[in-house]
Amino acid sequence: MENEDQACEIINEYAPEHLEIISKNENQILNKINNAGSIFLGKYSSEPLGDYATGSNHTLPTSGYAKMFSALSVESFGKKCKFNGSRKMELKN
Repeated sequence: MENEDQACEIINEYAPEHLEIISKNENQILNKINNAGSIFLGKYSSEPLGDYATGSNHTLPTSGYAKMFSALSVESFGKKCKFNGSRKMELKN
């Protein structure tokens, strides 16, 4: 790869289930990542450690689905409703 930007483009396109970032610029790289199931920052934050000790869960989007879905969480079991309202006066304008 040519540079970090190109690496981040590839990562976002691939949308990995697990991503380890070990770099002097890990926070700058993290800011460029939009698609990953679970991200591990730094040389002491390994994927096995996340799976068995520090991770919030072990149900992550696979096969590139991190482009569309987040890891399973409490919010996954809730139901949300959207509400809309208008007044006659607002519709005249």
